[in-house]
Amino acid sequence: MARRRYISTEISIDKAVNRLAVEYGDFAALLYTWMIPHAEDTCLITADPFEIKNKVMPARTDKTEEDVQHAIDGMIKLGLVSLIDGKILSFPPESFYKYQTYIPEKKRRTSPQNTEEHRYPSHSPIPNLTYIEEEEERAREGEVFKFFNQNIGLITPFQAEHITKYLDEDGFEPKMVLEILRDSIGMDNKWGWIKAVLHNSVLQNVKTLEQYQSKKAERGNKKGRDAPKRTASFLEMAKEMMEDEQE
Repeated sequence: MARRRYISTEISIDKAVNRLAVEYGDFAALLYTWMIPHAEDTCLITADPFEIKNKVMPARTDKTEEDVQHAIDGMIKLGLVSLIDGKILSFPPESFYKYQTYIPEKKRRTSPQNTEEHRYPSHSPIPNLTYIEEEEERAREGEVFKFFNQNIGLITPFQAEHITKYLDEDGFEPKMVLEILRDSIGMDNKWGWIKAVLHNSVLQNVKTLEQYQSKKAERGNKKGRDAPKRTASFLEMAKEMMEDEQE
């Protein structure tokens, strides 16, 4: 799934959304609201009702693909989304960004018109490379938050925003952030350690998993030289990284 986002309460008074509920049922309005945080930062989401059902509302076994398609038809008719080449739905940027948070400015689309980089080639049924890469990137970022929730604790809005900043603004590789989370296991203050290592990585321009692992290896070698008769544990290296940041 996409990174954690939060929907504004203003969506409940949107005229088009309320009209969707009246003309196509409450489920249509609910689905529209749920689709927003599952869409890409570029306002795009699949138009396939089967994929939407399984991606957005897998637990709603009482709803069918036909129900989803009916709701999508209403969204298109009322201008809440537009259909691109019959394969992708595009939210109008002005409403898409208005009703949610955690999408950095540099990743936002500035025009509701379909641009070439966000369209499918008319002669091909296969999505363009940019869209596929974005889907894969979002999936990797989703693993970061999933791991946090399952192994560190239920992530808070502040923590989600903090990690998202490093992913989007600083360009950290999701695999590296995931590795940092793994390395925090066993720490008394996991979140404090994670913040320190993330910040220290910015200072050292460490942004990829390969660079991060190289830094860990360097610290291991340093420990070995300083105490040749004793092998340093990773916990000690991790604590040192945190201490370096606090100095």
